[in-house]
Amino acid sequence: MRGDQNESGPPRPPAARSPAALRGLESKYQTLLAHPSGQDVPALGEICAAATVRRSHHEHRLALVARPRQAGEKLAAHIAGSPVQCLRTGRAHGEHRLIFAFCGQGAHWIGMGRRLLGEEDVFRDALLA
Repeated sequence: MRGDQNESGPPRPPAARSPAALRGLESKYQTLLAHPSGQDVPALGEICAAATVRRSHHEHRLALVARPRQAGEKLAAHIAGSPVQCLRTGRAHGEHRLIFAFCGQGAHWIGMGRRLLGEEDVFRDALLA
């Protein structure tokens, strides 16, 4: 889930030990994010931060990109079995490896990763290990 009003920042995937546990977690988040018309939406950024910092990073994951008012609706549709754009579930495999993501949108400079690869031995060694 992406946790702020402007849809920027890193996604924070909720995680569970099994597909069934992930479905249960998804239902809990949907209930938390459900809101009657006219009521305030819970602070999605805080929910996502807690999912990242306070929960274990298990192998079954959920990723959702949505505005705060849409997150609960998208989760409800997914729980009901409807295909939902910008929502994916999956499984993390193998050992945990460090990644560097250079998205090209707002990065410090164009070609930053390529330049680091060519000029920084530690970066190159870690990347190629």
